[in-house]
Amino acid sequence: VDYQYFFAFITTYPQYCVLGYFTPANKFIREFIKVKNKGYYFHEKYFGGMNQLVGYFKDNYNDILYRKYTKKAKSP
Repeated sequence: VDYQYFFAFITTYPQYCVLGYFTPANKFIREFIKVKNKGYYFHEKYFGGMNQLVGYFKDNYNDILYRKYTKKAKSP
């Protein structure tokens, strides 16, 4: 599946990085990544760098558990 995604820092959400992407059904999804001293906190896991986080996203994007998590997630 070919998908496009982006990361942004928005002043409305200090201490968060926003991951935005379109699903294959053309639905826009926004996920919030907490930026902490230990690294990036995303889906109840810590990632030491953005490359690790992107790898996790790419590997799990289509996983059913990943999708269930995004449905429950709320804006900060």
